[in-house]
Amino acid sequence: MKRHGGTIMKRYTFILAAMLIAGPLYADGRKSYLEQIQVNDLNVRREGQRVNLSFLPDLSNLRVRTQDRLSLVPVLVSADGRHERTLEPIVIYGRVRGVKLDRQLMRQADVQDYGVTVRRKGGHWEAPAYTASVPFEPWMRNATLNLREYVTGCAGCEKGDFMTTIDPHILPFVAPAYARATVAPREEGVKHRSVTFRGRFQFELDRHDVLLDYKGNRAKLDEMRARIDSVANDPTVTLSAIEVKGYTSPEAPVEYNERLARNRATALEEYMKQQFPQIPADKWKVSWPNEDWTELRRQIEADRTLEGRDRVLHIIDTEPDLDRREWLIKILRPESIYRTIYERYYPYLRHNDYVVSFTVRNFSVEEGRRIILEKPLRLSAAEAYQVAMSYPEGSPERLRSMQIAAATFNRDEATLHNLAVELMSRGLHADALKALEGAPETGDLLNLRGAALVNLNRYAEAAKDFRRAAELGNADARTNLDELDGVR
Repeated sequence: MKRHGGTIMKRYTFILAAMLIAGPLYADGRKSYLEQIQVNDLNVRREGQRVNLSFLPDLSNLRVRTQDRLSLVPVLVSADGRHERTLEPIVIYGRVRGVKLDRQLMRQADVQDYGVTVRRKGGHWEAPAYTASVPFEPWMRNATLNLREYVTGCAGCEKGDFMTTIDPHILPFVAPAYARATVAPREEGVKHRSVTFRGRFQFELDRHDVLLDYKGNRAKLDEMRARIDSVANDPTVTLSAIEVKGYTSPEAPVEYNERLARNRATALEEYMKQQFPQIPADKWKVSWPNEDWTELRRQIEADRTLEGRDRVLHIIDTEPDLDRREWLIKILRPESIYRTIYERYYPYLRHNDYVVSFTVRNFSVEEGRRIILEKPLRLSAAEAYQVAMSYPEGSPERLRSMQIAAATFNRDEATLHNLAVELMSRGLHADALKALEGAPETGDLLNLRGAALVNLNRYAEAAKDFRRAAELGNADARTNLDELDGVR
């Protein structure tokens, strides 16, 4: 098989008799003529917007009854059987058949013209090379090329027809090219990590005193202390810093809210210092980002039932002055818009975040097998890769490890590449496409996404990804785009 850009050419000989099932018989007990015919040097190729086909019919073993007219009609049939294209026939006459009768019978057989006419001369059939050319249509990719036989006898009586396959897959779409080998992610020099815990400690109005028995605060602080403790006392990590961040809702003036956020965050920091005397004081930090407009916008955008939602989002996005922004929302009509926001969302904006930063030691593969299931963030992308590759090829453990790694390091190109390649090797093309959602737009990952789309028959989308990948310098994408040009 030779490949020329988007063209596939095949050259070989077909013995049609071998393809017939149990030797089909006509009503008079005679077998199909197809058993006596060979097709040599078949050549099917796409050139521009046309499909050109040629072959040499070998009729040396053919014996046609004197009153028979035999029509051999090449037929293209789509892979799903929904489309069909009949080509010009090869017409073979028995010795005593007349041309006038032949024309009449040709119309009855619903054949448009005579095509290639073959007669015997000197005891041999004079069979020229058969050629045909038809407009290319996308369904012709991976189509079947059949040879249909029509036979009529004396006085135009039809004796029947049979069909056999010459080539089950013409113009195949070559599997998309992509880097199929796994790639080891880059090693991290030092594994810096951080986790954020959100707490909703309650304060009395306009105050910043830490009151443990106020509105369930004791349970909330116990929970936060346990979370910090799970990191601070982990022997595999070295604590770098703990930052307490204070946020407020925007119903009061910005200056007032900033002071309140600072005082409350500082009070909580001092309380936490007392709970963790073993942590050096210089590890603690405090900040007050103040009014949490980012969280408010996220929640409003997600709530498609909120009346006036688009107007509120427009104000948030276009008004830089925070006090005026809150006022513009407050005067929206109907009044229920602001009331709903105040009651539904503002309470969630009054929170404290605890950002715990730390470094993690390196792990062996055996340790990594356990840690990837329990605390995958403790691993580096390179360590997670080593864990995955320690399992047998095709095993569920290898795939599971790659999936966890991709969820943990969802911006790491090598990790995403490895998962996509693994899924596609298992025929899970839809899963591979999902794994690449939101992935960095690199040439390799875009080409992989295009390959997954091709295998899902989503050619137009695949072309966009291949084109972008080719622009980024991916050579496989350029090849795939050329090949795909014949499918869309």
